[in-house]
Amino acid sequence: MMKQINAAGSACIWVGPPDLKKDPFKKNLELGVKELKSWADANNCQFIDSTKLTKYPGGKSDGIHYGPKDSAAWGESVVKEIGKLKAHPPAKAAAPKAAEAQKKTGTK
Repeated sequence: MMKQINAAGSACIWVGPPDLKKDPFKKNLELGVKELKSWADANNCQFIDSTKLTKYPGGKSDGIHYGPKDSAAWGESVVKEIGKLKAHPPAKAAAPKAAEAQKKTGTK
């Protein structure tokens, strides 16, 4: 999907998973986040590490999913992080599209 975003000439911001409590997911979370970050870097995507924005709430839950209040707080944190980013479409992908449009319209 990241490659397709870049091929379309769009800016790419990838939001990683939040903190969680249930194993085996919890045990693999750090490694999974590192892997997602490396894919994002390799595909010119900016990465938001949600594990730094969240702490899984206690109480009765399945250990994976957040309730409405905590989901909203996570979403607000992600929006703030996106606001700090300078998201621009990749120059490589945009240039061929502009050249194609110029050919079709006869403009420069």
